[in-house]
Amino acid sequence: MKIAHKYNADNDMWMIFDFAGANALYGMKEWRLSPNTKPGVSSDLDRSSVMLMPDISDWIGPYIVGADQHGNGKGQEFTGGNHNYDGSVNGSVTGRTLRYDIRVDGKKLKGKKIASAKRIKIQVVNRIQGFNTKEADGSGREILQEAITYVIEGGKVDVHVKVTPLEDITLYRYYGLQSVNGAWNQDIRYFAGNTEVAQHEASKYSDSGSKAAHPGVDQYWLRSAIQNGTTHNLLVSLDREYGLGRLDFLADDQPIAFTQEYGKSYFLQVYNKEAHLKRRHSIAWQGSYHFFST
Repeated sequence: MKIAHKYNADNDMWMIFDFAGANALYGMKEWRLSPNTKPGVSSDLDRSSVMLMPDISDWIGPYIVGADQHGNGKGQEFTGGNHNYDGSVNGSVTGRTLRYDIRVDGKKLKGKKIASAKRIKIQVVNRIQGFNTKEADGSGREILQEAITYVIEGGKVDVHVKVTPLEDITLYRYYGLQSVNGAWNQDIRYFAGNTEVAQHEASKYSDSGSKAAHPGVDQYWLRSAIQNGTTHNLLVSLDREYGLGRLDFLADDQPIAFTQEYGKSYFLQVYNKEAHLKRRHSIAWQGSYHFFST
């Protein structure tokens, strides 16, 4: 699915939703810019465009999660997201998209068509295996279900994720809300509300400081270098008053948000405080991505 909005005076931005990554899960895949100097967004979605950000890695995070009973003894590794059995493109999948649904201003989108809308809602349901239930031959047992809801209005994507255990499980590490920074790789700024707590180069490791030192961190802002008079911006926000975003399962000595030198930034919602989850007792979080130019 290609979703276009007016990005700046010279371009529309196209957000592409499709099956992507090692597990071929449905979600955000590519961002492209297409020339358009008219005041409104163009409905011509077959015209030329240039790649702003390709499909490289996952945006909705994987899990280090294990079954409490009847595990196969394998050690802790990520499953779901862009992580298959052995971390390569040829390994068996550890997650699958069960179904997805697209609504355009409340109406279900069917078939190949172009529609004009103010609000797009995409709901995706995935099933995920655990580190101790995955198998090399692809027969691994699925132990949780994630329901992801994207609401797109212009350049803002609101995200809600509901995680439902299919059996008793323990969640050891989980980021959830994260970004791939290739197009927004000049600097990163970490915020607690309107207060900036740290600023760093986006190409190096950095973090927002420990949860104990900066407990209110709820946003990070990535920017590109100036390109043809334009700076590309990505603001990532986590609702700190909802569900996992309250960070009840994050140890005080850990950062709330951090960036790795390989070009990804993360919120850290579960780490060093295990989340023991009972079958069918759901947990959730919500946040947003905002793509804009200055």
